[in-house]
Amino acid sequence: MIHARQVMDPWRDTLITELRLREVPGNRIGEVLAEVDAYCADSGQTPTEEFGDPITYAQSLTDVHAPGRRPGDAVRKILLPTAQAFATLTGVFALLDGVDGLVHSGPAEVTFGQVAGVAVGTAVFPLVLAVVFRPALFRRGRARAILMAVVPMVPAAPVVLWSTPIAHVSAVTLLTAGLFLLAAAWWPIASDRIFADRIIDPRTGAEPFTTPPMLLAVVRWLLPATLLLAVVLIVLIP
Repeated sequence: MIHARQVMDPWRDTLITELRLREVPGNRIGEVLAEVDAYCADSGQTPTEEFGDPITYAQSLTDVHAPGRRPGDAVRKILLPTAQAFATLTGVFALLDGVDGLVHSGPAEVTFGQVAGVAVGTAVFPLVLAVVFRPALFRRGRARAILMAVVPMVPAAPVVLWSTPIAHVSAVTLLTAGLFLLAAAWWPIASDRIFADRIIDPRTGAEPFTTPPMLLAVVRWLLPATLLLAVVLIVLIP
């Protein structure tokens, strides 16, 4: 009997990631995984020995001219998450500045460092996508760990270095804009849209790879929980 697993081996995990990036439906991914398991069980070989590099194998399973694939899809896969990153960074700064302005009964300040932080953070976001979704490009665990630790700090560096205000905006206006941008960026995650297309094993009708509930909760609620804590600190600390 095949049981659902919460951790897959690196080869299958990379294959799933590559097929997801190519918008292969979950049921088809389940069929591919079942075929891999069947071939490896018959031959006694590992997936690497039987199918080679998982990225190359994923490419062989998909065609750039496949029905439904439109020109510009590859660009769209980068632009949409990058736009979401821009909305998140801008929304965070706008929300916190708006709250700070309301607490201190004055206009909200927009600094040069915040503008630079949004610009730099948005620019490096494709690197974040590469680190997360292209593990083959960062095979050394230490290099991946360093990048994952350093890259999120990039938007914060300009904020610390350049705190000179360049504009004063109504706190209510900035707070409203921040809430709108954050809601637009966060809703696809909170509404389960990114988890809707399940990978189903055709042999069992079940999911061969299940996502730990705690991880789902962290993905959904880390941003609002962190912002709520930051707002509480702004209100409590003079």
